[in-house]
Amino acid sequence: MKPVFMLGVGLLAATALASEAVAALPGKVVGRGTASGRVALATAQADVQRPKAIYVRLAGDNVSTASMVVGCVRSFSGSSASFSRTEPGIYRLPIKPVGADSCRVSASAGGTGRILIEVRVVR
Repeated sequence: MKPVFMLGVGLLAATALASEAVAALPGKVVGRGTASGRVALATAQADVQRPKAIYVRLAGDNVSTASMVVGCVRSFSGSSASFSRTEPGIYRLPIKPVGADSCRVSASAGGTGRILIEVRVVR
């Protein structure tokens, strides 16, 4: 009887750890794209009002290139920046000017296999 109980406890612990890992991702998804195949290209865009933080998440085993562009405005002042990456991860994008009224984010990732790209925002 003990082995079955231990298996149940182990599955419960694994489920709890998996839900914590998902909960640990920053912000809320506001843009998402997926692609798969020998030549996969995924894109995601988002317009965000009054962001506190903006992240781009790249997932997949074979991401070979990714580009991210963010442009923000506050009153009559604006700024933009672009970035390139070559591996999966979560990347925080700068918000300039600080306290921006709105930002536009565009991101793309290419590679092979299955690729996921997300734009995430903290408000």
